[in-house]
Amino acid sequence: MNISQNKINANELELKISLQKEDIQHNLPQVASDIGKDLEVPGFRKGKVPFEVIEQKFGQEYLYEEAAKISLKDAYANYIIEHKIDVVDQPEVNFSKFVLDGDVEFIAKVKILPEVDLPNYKKIGQEVSKEKKAMTVEDKELQDTLKYIVESRATYTSIDEPGKEGYIAEIDYIISKASLDTDNIIEKQEKYRVVIGQEPIFQELNKELIGLKKGDEKEITITFPSDYIEKDLQGTTAKMKITVKDILEKKLPTLDDEFAKSLGEFENMSSLQNSIKDGILKEKENNENERIRSLILSKIREKIKIEPPESLVTRELDYMLEDIKHRIMHLGFTFEDYLKQINKTEDKIREELTKDAKQKVLDALIVREIVKRENIVIEPKELNDKINELMIALSYQVEDPTKIDKESIKSYAQELYENEKVFDLLLKGDSKGDLK
Repeated sequence: MNISQNKINANELELKISLQKEDIQHNLPQVASDIGKDLEVPGFRKGKVPFEVIEQKFGQEYLYEEAAKISLKDAYANYIIEHKIDVVDQPEVNFSKFVLDGDVEFIAKVKILPEVDLPNYKKIGQEVSKEKKAMTVEDKELQDTLKYIVESRATYTSIDEPGKEGYIAEIDYIISKASLDTDNIIEKQEKYRVVIGQEPIFQELNKELIGLKKGDEKEITITFPSDYIEKDLQGTTAKMKITVKDILEKKLPTLDDEFAKSLGEFENMSSLQNSIKDGILKEKENNENERIRSLILSKIREKIKIEPPESLVTRELDYMLEDIKHRIMHLGFTFEDYLKQINKTEDKIREELTKDAKQKVLDALIVREIVKRENIVIEPKELNDKINELMIALSYQVEDPTKIDKESIKSYAQELYENEKVFDLLLKGDSKGDLK
């Protein structure tokens, strides 16, 4: 057996794998066994068909070719491991020589990770980290959060009064272009809630609902907003039939110690406010850290000259697109409706995402190279703790936690930890050396 390699470009190797007769022949029994286990031949039990019968039925050339492929698979795998080649995809393999009961030669084109010639990444980290801003919590941020919490715990009481500004009207409506006949209906909805005076879409309701009581009906003319989800309706007028199902009054809880206690483990308003401030501060610090991390990677990217492997970019594009589809589905839309709304094709979206996908692949290659150079190792306990943390979080987000792919979680946990350790290193920086 002999293997030689030739580097085609930064992202591709060509391996010439030469196998001798003795490298192949010992696999012939395995080939025959794999074929024979399900083969039905009159006069023989399944799995007990002799080699000679199988050879006669399938041909010597077929068996020798399959035996050569087994030898190739083993030789390829051992060579990749021995020479520490970073493969990114399955190889493209073709026979370049085939002699029955003799020597066989394969040419394998292998997609590999490019070598990353990094600049002085520690010095870049040190310089960029000087731009990190100290985070504080403004009083307006605290008050806005308290307002949101209070609003989320509002109660709604049905009242026997006519609608007025600030009340909530619960209505059924039918929208039609001409008459309200069934054939002309554009849209209909039940129990649509309108805060009178604050309806952003069908703004005519802010005026027309004033004075109406539960059980009242009314026909009005509306104009669809210029940014309405259905493009062909934007700016057009239509008829709307309203049926008032209920008039509700919103009541907000009093912001006091008792309210704070009702939210959980808070003794009073002061402890609630301190908890909110801590949460806001942590979020702002995380965002600032992410900004600095992105800036460091951007500075490193500027100084490296490699093209990311196409297969990795394609894989990242697939992931990004699936993520968009998933988020749209959770909003209650189909991806097809989304494409119509933004007037784009899936191919156009992929084209627009390509730059970001390339950057993400390059960033991953940069981090990976720093992990190798700095010999960063994740302790098993750290990794297991992170896996358990992710598994617990995911168990609340999926219908069947038993179907969570644990191997994918393990890889993701490993990636998270490596990123954390790399950026801890970069933010500490290193005063030695100049930038390339």
